[in-house]
Amino acid sequence: MHESLRSTKFLLCLAGALALLGNWPATAADLPTKAGQPRPRVALTYTGSGWYGMLGTFAEMDRATVDGPQGVAFSGYTAGASLAIGGGFMWGDGTTWKAIEVFGSYQNIGNGSAVGQPVQGSISSKFGFTERFLLGGPLLAALQGLIPTGGINSSLPVPSLPVGTAGSHPYIFLAAHQDDVSASYASVDATGTPVGGSSKVWRIRGGAGMGVQTQFTPTTPGAIPVTMDVWAEYLFSGSGLTLGNTNGVESGANMGGGARTGVLFKY
Repeated sequence: MHESLRSTKFLLCLAGALALLGNWPATAADLPTKAGQPRPRVALTYTGSGWYGMLGTFAEMDRATVDGPQGVAFSGYTAGASLAIGGGFMWGDGTTWKAIEVFGSYQNIGNGSAVGQPVQGSISSKFGFTERFLLGGPLLAALQGLIPTGGINSSLPVPSLPVGTAGSHPYIFLAAHQDDVSASYASVDATGTPVGGSSKVWRIRGGAGMGVQTQFTPTTPGAIPVTMDVWAEYLFSGSGLTLGNTNGVESGANMGGGARTGVLFKY
């Protein structure tokens, strides 16, 4: 009797799972194509679902403070640029779409106090990872004019390229960032003895922003279609970074709020 109930429950669960799969949005492989032609990419059509790769760059600016045992070693803004590479998965119904992206970055972000100050400090970040959740659709069309799109903006000259545009599509996103942060300070105490500290940790913080994706359809036979994504993001304040305990004085550094703006090419 119990075995019969288990079997019945299993069959019901299996039937439910198959019903859900039957209603799952069509993938890129389900889209109709002509014989001998590559299947349309989901990053171009926003129809079905599929994977894509991306390569790009972004600039970042943060508010940062490094505290030394003899006072503030550095207080100001850190800035720099990064190279990013990663991939994403997108699904949609042709108008409204969602995507999850993950990319790693090699960055040159940092700053330090001027040499000769009583306490010298520096803070920097070289590597990072980012995860983004994107949401786009016709209801976000009003955002399109808020994002500067470089040469795509009608007020700027557009270079002559062997491509045709297939429309621009705005979106909003939430992001999580994991960045390695290095900080250091150096000073001397009342007796003239050098004191200092340094640390390297991974900092986790969130962000939110908006962007515009523009599809380019190459006119050259066999060329790969590319989507250009221009975006801007506000970075929330990160948690404090402890450098250690020097001569009984707790010293540390903090990365405050900041901003990123960048461009990603998706294929």
